[in-house]
Amino acid sequence: MAPGVMSVQARGGAEVRAGRDSGWDAQQRDDGGISWLALIRGYGGLGVFGAFMGVLAWAVSPSLAAWMAPVVIGMVLASAFSAIVVYAQELVPGKVGMIAGLFFGFAFGMGGVGAAALGKLADATSLEYVYQVCAYLPLLGVVAILLPNVEKPRAGTARG
Repeated sequence: MAPGVMSVQARGGAEVRAGRDSGWDAQQRDDGGISWLALIRGYGGLGVFGAFMGVLAWAVSPSLAAWMAPVVIGMVLASAFSAIVVYAQELVPGKVGMIAGLFFGFAFGMGGVGAAALGKLADATSLEYVYQVCAYLPLLGVVAILLPNVEKPRAGTARG
């Protein structure tokens, strides 16, 4: 997450130095959501740059790619984080700051717990075993298919 934020801030600083307006546009929250197209426009270049850097690091050295993986993953997932936070804020109206704080606090906390658990596992077994375990962790995302659909249909609109 931090690499994505730093990249956006660096772009804003470069725009100011170039004499262009780098201010944020007013947010459109009339329908209570943000479209994927808006997210791709805002973060698409960052995601492509992150993926490119990951491929470039892998071409140079696979161990370099392993060290850069947290940065690359953060850059690629920047748009998804925005969508997740906005969706959570829709579920609890009026508590925008609280939801954002809870989301990022929980994310950083679980990252620390996960790092400690993987370190303990590496000490008990081997680093190669930890890499093999981590290779299967993305399969936990399949559990998202089993989550209930909490979106309420709106009168006169079709969402798809």
